[in-house]
Amino acid sequence: PRQRPAGPRPPRHYLKRARRLRSVFVLIESSLGVTADDHAFMDALDELQRPFHVIMTKADLLPPAELAASNVLVRADASRHESYAGGDVPMCSSRSGAGVQELWGRLKLGVELTAAGVDLAALEAGGGRRGRGGGEVEEARE
Repeated sequence: PRQRPAGPRPPRHYLKRARRLRSVFVLIESSLGVTADDHAFMDALDELQRPFHVIMTKADLLPPAELAASNVLVRADASRHESYAGGDVPMCSSRSGAGVQELWGRLKLGVELTAAGVDLAALEAGGGRRGRGGGEVEEARE
């Protein structure tokens, strides 16, 4: 498999010190899949216990069948990491714009829910809202 050229190392010191950081988004190029550098970054997120989501970029570079197969492989690779937050792996292309609007909507919703105290991991697992101390909030029923 192809590898992307070596670039700057992930900002590990930032990830370690950013206490209010709720989640990290790992961008995976569709045509490359999860690279050794991506795994090293996800390993660091596991070590730091930082939840992460995966977004596939450059979705326009592959034919639909290959893109679907790449999506399955990327999700399987990410699932091997304990800090992977789960869920589907959205795909987008900045060149064609495909998936970008949906991705922005999902990101905005995630920020709004987090600000409202909703524990997104618990919500995905069927849980509810967090209280000020991080515990579950019991919903009022009439």
